[in-house]
Amino acid sequence: MLEELSVQDFALIERVSLTFSPRFNVITGETGAGKSILVGALGSLLGMRTGAEMVRFGCEKATIEARFRLNRESAVRDLVLDFGGEIEDDTVVIRRLLGSDGRTRVWIGDVSVSLKTLRDVASRLVDFHGQHDHQLLLSPAEHCAILDSFAGTQPLVALLREKLSKLKQLREQRATLLERQTQSAALRDSEEFERRELDEINPVPDEFESLTAEQRVLENVERLGTLLASVCNLLSESDDSVTNRLGQARKWVQEVSSIDERLAEEISGDYEALETLAQEISARCAARVESLEADPGRLDYVSNRLAQLRRLIKRYGSVENAVARRKELELKVDADADTAEAIDRLGEEIRCAHGEMADLALELSRKRAGAARRLADEVSASLASLGMERARFEAGMVPLSADGVDCLTSDAIQYDGHARNVGDSGAEEVEFLIAPNPGEPLKPLARIASGGEISRVMLAIKSVLAEHDPVSSMVFDEIDAGISGRIGDAVGERMRVLAEHRQIIAITHLPQIAARADHHIVVEKEEARGRTLTRARAAEGEERVLVLAELLGGGEARSTAIEHARAILNGSEDPGATR
Repeated sequence: MLEELSVQDFALIERVSLTFSPRFNVITGETGAGKSILVGALGSLLGMRTGAEMVRFGCEKATIEARFRLNRESAVRDLVLDFGGEIEDDTVVIRRLLGSDGRTRVWIGDVSVSLKTLRDVASRLVDFHGQHDHQLLLSPAEHCAILDSFAGTQPLVALLREKLSKLKQLREQRATLLERQTQSAALRDSEEFERRELDEINPVPDEFESLTAEQRVLENVERLGTLLASVCNLLSESDDSVTNRLGQARKWVQEVSSIDERLAEEISGDYEALETLAQEISARCAARVESLEADPGRLDYVSNRLAQLRRLIKRYGSVENAVARRKELELKVDADADTAEAIDRLGEEIRCAHGEMADLALELSRKRAGAARRLADEVSASLASLGMERARFEAGMVPLSADGVDCLTSDAIQYDGHARNVGDSGAEEVEFLIAPNPGEPLKPLARIASGGEISRVMLAIKSVLAEHDPVSSMVFDEIDAGISGRIGDAVGERMRVLAEHRQIIAITHLPQIAARADHHIVVEKEEARGRTLTRARAAEGEERVLVLAELLGGGEARSTAIEHARAILNGSEDPGATR
């Protein structure tokens, strides 16, 4: 419930502070006085889009602040506490700052929050019915949501959308596998030929390099033997070999060592290692000469094998790439078998998910059908209290037809022997129909010609929904458009009754409505310091009579208008009084 509202430097408002009754509040004022500005400020606080042009000329920012009292069971409590907001004495403060540079900031319970969070919280605090809501009421696209709000079937709708989303994902996965399976069939022959060729060659990583080295040896066995034998002869086998000379030189090293001990420490060890190394190299060369043997058969094999590998390198870039391709083809054959199994498995999952979705859609349709009958009865009764005693209202449900049911490819279901398509909002469309007068056929609301009838239908629906809506405050901006006289009297009474269960804030031009309010706010325009200002204040006592007299206007003499206003006001205090 809105307790206090403060507005500063918003459009023509320099500073306004207002308190509100927990029951029926009205806001009145002459045309152009600024009622829409005050409503705009409240709408901005509730998260409506507001531009920088609404900041008062010459000011850097506009500030709008409101204090809301929360019911013990209000869902807003958990929302505010979840993001760390403060709730003090069952009240929460919401503040919005609009900068002249277009920037905006919002605080709820002294915690900075996003506009999205503001809208989420505000939607649970206030049901704001602006003038544009008439157009929403005339749009059949909104009627399904209204019926679901009345029926309490929003959780079913949300769950249905989850099931439809899951079905879509499963079908997309199955379609991808089917496409892959089709492509595999077209490529299977060429890939099987490729795989057989790779299996026959059976390439091994690093094989090409080792075979290339072996080929060089096999092609040069004789020359290699000659070179190695020459090395052996030089190192150890000739009379003047390196090892013999090193042996002769050893005694010179020993004699040097006896003379220069420091030099001995530096060279004696290295000299012994040099002798040993020469002997080892000679032994290795000799052993290699012994192992060398011309092998034409092996040379032919190596040459042919290298030719095979060169073909693979030309095709795949390297032997390693050919090995990887072979593995890929092996996995692909296994994957083809897995794909067929996966397609079958996904088919079963789709059938199961489709069955769950169908059960939800059928349950939703049945609950909507029952709710549509109750809504028609309650709205018709509400219309009767608003002077449309003979009006007939109906929430028509139109099934979404389908050609057939195939759970693998579509969301259609079987319903009463007929195929129905299921969309995000269920298996039917909802459209509100009305026959305002006896003898007329039911027609869509959009074809109602009278603005007064539209206003009353809106109020009737809102009144019915209010009993099923946890939101404790309702704002009506000019809901009395197009009505006057006796009908205005009925609308005022209906709003007074509605205010017994909800806080009502109504912007009105009708004295019949204003007279029934518990709290009356007057909006006025004045000039001060060369600037035009919009001010707002509470009207009480005799001043309220004068305000009602101004609303009556119509050329009545002032004294007559005052007496008329006093009579209306006195009559409004007794709901059973004659008006």
